[in-house]
Amino acid sequence: MSSRASDGSRLHIVLVPGFGGFDALGRLHYYAGVTPVFREWQAEDPDDPRRARAVLHYFDNLPTAAVSTRAERLRRYLARRVVRNEIQRGDTVALVGHSTGGLDIRWMLWTLLADPNAVKWLDGSTENAVPVRNDDVRGRVKRVVFLSVPQRGTNIADWLSAYEMPRRFLAEALSEAVHDSGRRRDRSLGEWLTKNLAEWVDADLFRAAQDVLIETDAARFAPDSMDAVEAREAYTRLWLWSSGIAADFNALSDLMCARPSGDLRSPVHLSDEQRTWERSVWRERGIATRSYATVSRCPFERRVLDERQPWVWWDLRTFPEVGLVPDAREWSDVFYRFCYRACLSGPFMLADGPGVATMFGTGEKRRVEVWENDGIVNTASMLSPGDDDTLLVECDHGDIIGHYKLARMPPDDQHRAGAAAKPHCGRRYHTYDLLRSGSTFGDEEFRKVWRDIFDFCVSDNGTAA
Repeated sequence: MSSRASDGSRLHIVLVPGFGGFDALGRLHYYAGVTPVFREWQAEDPDDPRRARAVLHYFDNLPTAAVSTRAERLRRYLARRVVRNEIQRGDTVALVGHSTGGLDIRWMLWTLLADPNAVKWLDGSTENAVPVRNDDVRGRVKRVVFLSVPQRGTNIADWLSAYEMPRRFLAEALSEAVHDSGRRRDRSLGEWLTKNLAEWVDADLFRAAQDVLIETDAARFAPDSMDAVEAREAYTRLWLWSSGIAADFNALSDLMCARPSGDLRSPVHLSDEQRTWERSVWRERGIATRSYATVSRCPFERRVLDERQPWVWWDLRTFPEVGLVPDAREWSDVFYRFCYRACLSGPFMLADGPGVATMFGTGEKRRVEVWENDGIVNTASMLSPGDDDTLLVECDHGDIIGHYKLARMPPDDQHRAGAAAKPHCGRRYHTYDLLRSGSTFGDEEFRKVWRDIFDFCVSDNGTAA
């Protein structure tokens, strides 16, 4: 047992969302179902001080802002908790980043380590603001977990960057849908549109969007005052989220495999020498890492994989519905097939050395092909940026954060107490199968992965407890 676990200090596990991410939009949570697993993990051995003193935090980041902006927001979040003594002297921090969230963590550490004595002033006026050194924050970070992180970019970002006008149109449509959710339900264009899209393509992504709009719309006119308060809060969060997407989409260039012109601002585009420096400083500062890569079922025939022609709108030969394996439409939805195809081809290349990972749960070594992905990120890009091995999990990009099945909302407190059930402001579902990839990933696999993450976070030397 470590000294830090026996002297009353705490471990703060901070979950950082990825591209488009948030903590919660109303009752839609980015990391879904993690808290129950965390409590189960703690209760399994209540006498273990490492588990008992672990604290779980959910960080609410900007959805599509530049990695440097998101990283600075994370730094200020941690710094304020140091200033306010929420993270106390002797406490340590474990950062868990999914997708772009892992790049935010890396870039924050990069800037903190590059200038450890730089000072920021927080929570006060010019006369009494509290100084916080970069090293005051960095010194508390001892564990970093990467989940499906595009360490060297992802082809889907390069593909999206070529279609700026459609992106702008979708952002405006999203803003309009949020605006409509401020009206009564029978006049909500956004709700009507997402409902029909969900029925037409049978995709949970649109069911999730419809639930968010219903929740921020119908409940605003409910007679119960608390329902109205929560609905206004949900609407405000949704408005801020959609406004952030419309105002700042700079994360896309930070995720591109091909480095854009201008100053370095993303770990994706570090040189080999810079990556070597990064790894060496992590070792010197006692920062241990663990990487989990995700890989999902390919819906395309071998010839498509061998040709690796980029998907272009005007070339029907490259369309995502061409070259599918015979049963692909039975186990996948159109959204997953479109995303997988966009990620399948592009400028991403394997780094020097074998693209090999260790299968989670079995320990078997497996080679990762350049075309393999999880519907959003090239799997080979997720291979560890440090010296640790990468654990390969067979699931898609949404499965690993709890969105692997369509699950109903739980009963509310009144229902549990025996009173009549009260509707959840129109919301129907708690989790969604956001990418219907035909994965067999389920409750048991989800618990195993997250228990392994928590074990690593409380470990002494970067090995599971």
